Amino acid sequence: MIISLPRTVLAMGLSGLFAAPALAFTPPDYTSIPPEPAEVEAKIAAAAVTLEKAVAAAEAAAGGPAVEARTRMGDPLVYEIRVTAKGVDTLVLVDGTT
Repeated sequence: MIISLPRTVLAMGLSGLFAAPALAFTPPDYTSIPPEPAEVEAKIAAAAVTLEKAVAAAEAAAGGPAVEARTRMGDPLVYEIRVTAKGVDTLVLVDGTT
């Protein structure tokens, strides 16, 4: 029994065989290594504004409850708080130093 495949299907299958090994050997990216945990802890402890105060300020500014909060470890430290008010999500950024 002979099975006949269209040339495009055969070409796509063969190209997948050659592309898969190339993707498997991608070198790891070491350009953005995260900071040490002790460094992160020290930076958060030294912040003038706590996460609790940042969430309270964001809720007051946007007029709704906070549904998510993150800390951006840049310079300066920034809190990202997502607030939902009247069915609309608002991203509020709070500077951790002032």
